[in-house]
Amino acid sequence: MLELRKINYDVLPEVLELRARPEQEQFTMPVADSLLEAFAAREDDHTVLPFGLYDGDTAVGFIMFGYGVTDEFDIPTVRGESYCIWRLMIDRNFQGRGYGRQ
Repeated sequence: MLELRKINYDVLPEVLELRARPEQEQFTMPVADSLLEAFAAREDDHTVLPFGLYDGDTAVGFIMFGYGVTDEFDIPTVRGESYCIWRLMIDRNFQGRGYGRQ
């Protein structure tokens, strides 16, 4: 069962190591870039919620949610009072195990 963990100093090193497969890199953004974008969005008063995806003590992926209506920059448009999945990435070593479905 997957667990969402807030990004803090305890999980940051593991989450920053997560990578997509080389052939998927054109469709994903490195976790570090996503975290920088989340920081910038929060500074502009947007609600952005990044998490590490964990199976037990193992970081297997990264997910970032957005909330509310916005149409600025690359922030996805979301209907009022709704959440969206802004980023989802399962590490290349853990793909094909059903984590994305969970």
